[in-house]
Amino acid sequence: MGYNYYAIPNNGALHQHYILALAAMHVNCDRRAKMVCETSLEASFNSYVFNRCEVFTVGKIYLLRHGETKTNAAGDVLCGWLDVDLTERGRHQAEALARRLSKEGIAAVYSSDLKRAIQTASVIADACGVELRVEAALREINYGDWEGRSYKEIEGSSDEWREMLKRRKADAMRFRAPNGESFIEFVERVTRAFDEIAERHLDQSIAIVAHKMTNRVILCHALGISPGLWFTLSQDEACLNLVMRVNGFGYVVSCINDLCHLSEG
Repeated sequence: MGYNYYAIPNNGALHQHYILALAAMHVNCDRRAKMVCETSLEASFNSYVFNRCEVFTVGKIYLLRHGETKTNAAGDVLCGWLDVDLTERGRHQAEALARRLSKEGIAAVYSSDLKRAIQTASVIADACGVELRVEAALREINYGDWEGRSYKEIEGSSDEWREMLKRRKADAMRFRAPNGESFIEFVERVTRAFDEIAERHLDQSIAIVAHKMTNRVILCHALGISPGLWFTLSQDEACLNLVMRVNGFGYVVSCINDLCHLSEG
């Protein structure tokens, strides 16, 4: 099961006018419950807009993680820039995402340039009748010498690597895997790409297919929290997140790690 998190950006005006009644609603695939929650939030925002007598544009960004790969299925293996294919289960997950998004009026589908993301995004783009756009900047973080290794392997390789793993969570902003990409470089690359894509589609609904760490950093960015808090956000295979870009206010995160589509026929 996934979780819906209803949140607002770090913006004083929205803090005063948004009603945040359901901070973390468990998604039990009850569509009626979801409609009540989402309608409540939409009504509160519309009320604020009406009272301010201003015109706003709202873009919807469906931020998705790719489907299962053999590396994911193996457990806690760091994949990074390894270019692996979807499993059969992963392809079914991509189809489930495509069914969910096919009626959302998707105007564009973006993907990382790694195969697991492209294979997921291609199914979605076909279902939505749009061309797939590939953005290399949406790639996963480069783990360097750690790619293809499990956490257990890394911890057992050397004292130095074991200490590096500990520092990864304690001081994420200074983290860099051996011969890999620094976390700061990764954050700058990913958030810049996300902002540029959002800017191109101010009043449209779009989909972005990326990776676990990529999505976590983007969500931190949209929520206005430190990217060093990435570990507080779950991103399961083929999950769906919804980020709305409200002109004049910034990002509003409507749901995180939603998996309802995977349990539907």
